[in-house]
Amino acid sequence: MAHPYYNYIIIDNKNKDVKIVLEKFKTAKTFKNINIDVDKDLSKDIIKYFKVLSDYKKMNSINNDWFLIHKNGDKLSRNNFTIFLNNIFKEYNKKISSSLIRKIVSSSLYNVPEMKRLEKVMGHNLSTQLKYYVKE
Repeated sequence: MAHPYYNYIIIDNKNKDVKIVLEKFKTAKTFKNINIDVDKDLSKDIIKYFKVLSDYKKMNSINNDWFLIHKNGDKLSRNNFTIFLNNIFKEYNKKISSSLIRKIVSSSLYNVPEMKRLEKVMGHNLSTQLKYYVKE
């Protein structure tokens, strides 16, 4: 099982289910653990990625449990994850960060029950979501 105070992914290959468990994040003292049941379509993509990642690690003698890595096997830092996102959207001349993705998702929601669900998934309260992420 995973170590306490880490974020991890549980992949159930038999049922093709994926669950994300967040234990280490900025507001963990308030929100404790966040358990996210990933929808079926995204689960399929995560399972495919994990297979490719596992094969890559075997071919390159990389022995770790990281889900996002550099080519050399080192874990991807927060800063490098933002650089990774920026590179994906570079051809569109857009700087996309995880904060911007939160703003886009939060701004597109007007359904209060859905916003409350999202508040739990994002690990912050509704007032933070409205103050920092929702655009008018």
